[in-house]
Amino acid sequence: MKKIIILIGVLLFLIAFFPIRIVYKEGGTVLYKELAYSVTKHHERIEDIGYQTGTTIKVLNHTLYEKKNIPVKKDQNLPKLIRMVKLQNTIYYDTGEIITIGRCGVGIEKITDFVEENEIPTKNGQANFKGDIKYQFMAENEIDIWINDAWYRFEKREIEVEK
Repeated sequence: MKKIIILIGVLLFLIAFFPIRIVYKEGGTVLYKELAYSVTKHHERIEDIGYQTGTTIKVLNHTLYEKKNIPVKKDQNLPKLIRMVKLQNTIYYDTGEIITIGRCGVGIEKITDFVEENEIPTKNGQANFKGDIKYQFMAENEIDIWINDAWYRFEKREIEVEK
């Protein structure tokens, strides 16, 4: 009886801590998934720019670590659709997500310095899009930005410049 319990325990351990490997065809992203955790090695195609690479680690479906790198060629203009803002020496990128939660008004500041739509902001408080722009820091890697009549979620990403 003791051997059966040990055997069941070993089998449960193997099932719980040895992941299944899943490869996606969109660019070569690999997902290692099992019951308690998952690790994703990103390699996703971004049209006209290249491949986004990076790693995401989740434990019990909560993200513990996420880092993504988007290649940008020096001689290549970024598409006008990617809105960016630089604050506290960090560039935040538009996720396209519209935020509908209310605001308390605390910590909301205004952006008044702009660069062209196809340029990357180089100074703090600078954006590559124009309008009535205000911002409020949210989570560690997220900021909500008021653009004319709506709040948009922007996120911090690591950028890798190709030579």
